[in-house]
Amino acid sequence: MGAIKDAVNCDDPEAMLTAMINALADELDKGVPARELASVTKRLMELHKERETLRAAKKQAETEKSGAEAEDF
Repeated sequence: MGAIKDAVNCDDPEAMLTAMINALADELDKGVPARELASVTKRLMELHKERETLRAAKKQAETEKSGAEAEDF
């Protein structure tokens, strides 16, 4: 299986986004036709932003959870 398919099957949204980012970055490194460069670059940036948003949400949830646990004491 490929990295993206593996990430999708493990049901981890962050892993899937990372695999997609890496796949697009690999394509850019190999060289994409000029007519596709803007769209591939734009999609790469969108995926990166989605991953950062997901990470921030996870961090916020962890902070709230640990804060709630501290209040229980």
